[in-house]
Amino acid sequence: MKIGDTRALGPITIRSTYAKHRHWRYPLGPVVDPMGFVLSGQHQIYFTGDTDLFPEMADLAQDLDIALLPVWGWGPTISKGHLDPIVPPGDTMTFKGESLDVDE
Repeated sequence: MKIGDTRALGPITIRSTYAKHRHWRYPLGPVVDPMGFVLSGQHQIYFTGDTDLFPEMADLAQDLDIALLPVWGWGPTISKGHLDPIVPPGDTMTFKGESLDVDE
């Protein structure tokens, strides 16, 4: 799949989405577009994939029932392109019309 592609699997539609991450896996991994997925059926579920926060993520959140956000990376440190358990003060996410301040 490429970013923006849609596939049907029975009653579920899978749409690939952008993810903010490097396009390669060190040291020998393939070069691929990082992506997440929105699964739509009776409910809408967003799996971000391996990503960091990015502004367009808010556009995906409007009609979701569940968002699966993997936090952290691998190894003893976290690098750019991963959601960090400590989010800078003032960052917000909107989910189902509710703005959630992460510094609360």
